[in-house]
Amino acid sequence: MPTKTMSNPEIEERLRKDPFITLWKNNYAENQAKGHLSTDKSRPLLFIKNTRPYANLPVVIVAAGPSLDKNIHLLKEYQNNCIILCADVILFKLLQNGIKPDFVVNIDPHESLKKFWNNIDTTEFTLACPTTTNPRTLEAWKGHVYFFNQSDLDKSPKGEALKKLIRPTEGWGILSNKFFVGATMFQFSTYLSPSVVILIGHDFCYTDGKAFCDGFLDIKIHHDEHPVGTEEHTRMIEKLKTEEIQKDHSIKISPAESVWTSQALFLYKNTLVGLIRAAKLKVVNSTEGGILTEIDRMSFKDSLERFCKNPITKFNTFSAQARKHKKRR
Repeated sequence: MPTKTMSNPEIEERLRKDPFITLWKNNYAENQAKGHLSTDKSRPLLFIKNTRPYANLPVVIVAAGPSLDKNIHLLKEYQNNCIILCADVILFKLLQNGIKPDFVVNIDPHESLKKFWNNIDTTEFTLACPTTTNPRTLEAWKGHVYFFNQSDLDKSPKGEALKKLIRPTEGWGILSNKFFVGATMFQFSTYLSPSVVILIGHDFCYTDGKAFCDGFLDIKIHHDEHPVGTEEHTRMIEKLKTEEIQKDHSIKISPAESVWTSQALFLYKNTLVGLIRAAKLKVVNSTEGGILTEIDRMSFKDSLERFCKNPITKFNTFSAQARKHKKRR
């Protein structure tokens, strides 16, 4: 079957035209006006970099890829031996497996995002999000919040708009807008000065014919008119799950097996690879599926046993004191 040729510049141009600038401006203005950026439960992300509360410790980053169902359960036993970052949309999945993340990362400026924790008490969790996040997201979140500014390509419409927009919060810490939350989670992890970063749920393709791990799309495409358990709901969910899969490109992952991916997912994968190489950190891909082959791979079980042997002390990072960097000899 013929496949479409991928053009990264073409994809990037399409993504840059997304109508996020207006959303960012409106959200930022309302967050300032309502005092969401300066509560006693919030701090700038730069505080993490200055205090280094979890420096030189292993970090596990959890994304929503289909392979997550294979190994997320292993994290429960080791959750007190590593720092856990997860995408906002996957918080429910960790809690279902008895896992409490240390940081939940958000970048989506839309209000609809908060439905992923509508039935979750977030009081004990810490959110990391842009100063341009949706005000309704912040109102729904009950725990601590670390705010960062976003940047974009120099001289691009988004880049120029963000430069002007974030001046009142300049110096809070900046993470580059790279289209998807996985890129933001990895950038956030570099602020922690980790000993190693372990990735799970980073497929960037349709492993086992699925777009995401189980449960994600059921929340994303929940429809009030068709209650869960009805035949109409089941048919609608299956139809929409199929529509989520965009078969743009087939990639061989072994001599006998190929997987489909989309142009956007392929771009996201290359973007993350670029960030990892630039960061010069020890990064291990323990997804156990997918097309992220440029990064050292290891089973999640082996990664946990090798890098997360010892328990660590976790605490409220808002009370951390500045730590001095050790000089290299």
